[in-house]
Amino acid sequence: MLTPTLFVQPPVAVITAQRIWGYDQVMTFSPARSFHIDPHQAIVRYQWDFNGDGVFDYENSSPVEAMWTYPDPHPACPAIRPSSLPSN
Repeated sequence: MLTPTLFVQPPVAVITAQRIWGYDQVMTFSPARSFHIDPHQAIVRYQWDFNGDGVFDYENSSPVEAMWTYPDPHPACPAIRPSSLPSN
């Protein structure tokens, strides 16, 4: 038997950041545009991987800005994993 949770879509992660930045400078990222397709689901956790190594470097429970400084010139692609629960 299939359960309804098999068909729940995950949240959509959207990161915004300033367009111009440099190494050894604080960079600010915002998850505020992340959303859930299902209006009955709420995003309850944001996990950040700033250096692309697959390990989450920072976690928070609200869509506040996160800050990170890249110490040297290496290619990195920040990632975010939002998690959701049904809203009451």
